[in-house]
Formats: sequence, structure tokens, C-alpha cells
Amino acid sequence: ADIGLLLNQLQAGDVTISIPHCDRADEIGKIARVVLVFKNNMIETERLRTDQEKLKDIAEEIEALNDTIIHDPKRIEIRF
Repeated sequence: ADIGLLLNQLQAGDVTISIPHCDRADEIGKIARVVLVFKNNMIETERLRTDQEKLKDIAEEIEALNDTIIHDPKRIEIRF
């Protein structure tokens, strides 16, 4: 596979591609392993971004609940 094509696909956000030649002991293998690390870092960055968005949503829900407790405690609905 053309390393330039693989890098272009990664740049476009395609992390579904497989990185060949990682098992080689030569320079091609070294480059392939670097590209694999780059790909894995992209996947991890996206996972962290998604987790951060979820935590932001939870924080907003908590803030809204705290506002309700302070300003209108009769509206509180207790759920278990």
C-alpha cells in the first residue's frame, strides 16, 4: 500500500484503514509503526472528545438541577 495514500486517508479522518508492514524490521516497518501510532492516537483523541462532550452534558444537567433545588425546590422529582 502507498504510505502517502494511507496518510491522506488518515488526514481525512478515516481510522478504519489497516496499516500494513508493521511487522517488517526495516525502515518501511518503522514508518508503518509510526503511522499506526498516529492512527491509534487519532482514535483515542476522538474517544476523549466524545467522553468530554458527555461529561459536559452531565455537568449541565447537574447545574440545572442545582438551580431547581435553589429556586424551585417543589419541582424536584425524585427518581430511583
